[in-house]
Amino acid sequence: MHLSDEQLLEIDAFSKLHLSQCKDCQLRADNILKLRNKLNQLPSECLASDSWEKLKYTYQVRTDEVKQVQNKKQIKLWKLSAAALAASLILAVVFPRILVTDRGASNQYQQLTLLVEQNNLLQQQLIKLNPGIVTEPVSSNLIRYQLSVLDQYIQSANIQHRSIKEKSELWRKRQKLLKQWLTNETSTSTLSI
Repeated sequence: MHLSDEQLLEIDAFSKLHLSQCKDCQLRADNILKLRNKLNQLPSECLASDSWEKLKYTYQVRTDEVKQVQNKKQIKLWKLSAAALAASLILAVVFPRILVTDRGASNQYQQLTLLVEQNNLLQQQLIKLNPGIVTEPVSSNLIRYQLSVLDQYIQSANIQHRSIKEKSELWRKRQKLLKQWLTNETSTSTLSI
C-alpha cells in the first residue's frame, strides 16, 4: 500500500521507512518537493499603494453620476409640476369664464382668479429667494410632493367641473403650503400678498 498525498506532505518516521522501500512513493515525494521549490521561487506580488485610491475614486465617480441622474429627475419633476400649474391656471382662468353666468358665481370666480395669481406670485418669490430650491434633495421634498398632489387635485377638479368653492379651497391649501415653504426658506425676510 502506498502513502497518501497527506502523508507525503507531512513526512514522519513511518513515511520515511516506507519511502526507503517504495520507488513509486519516492518519485511522488520528489515531485512534491520540486513543486514546493518552484512555488517558493515565484516572486511575491503586492498591490500598489494607489490601488485603493483608484478604487475610491471610481466609486466616487459612480456615486456622483447616480446623484446627477437623481437631480435631473428632480428637476424634471419640478418642470412637470410647473406645467401642471400652468395647465391648472389655464383651466381655472379660461374655462370657468365661459361657464359663469350669475353674479354670485362671478364673485367666486374672481376670488378663485385672485387665489391663482397669489399662488403664482408666491411660487415666483420662492424661486427668486432660493434658485437652488428646485434641486434641493431632502429638505423640500415633502412640500414639493404635497404641491404636486394638490396640483393634480386642482386639475381633476377643473376637469370634473367641480364648484368654484371647491377649487378655491384647493388653491387656498396650495397657497398655505407655498407660504409655509417660504417661511421655512426665509427666516429673516417678510413676504406678504
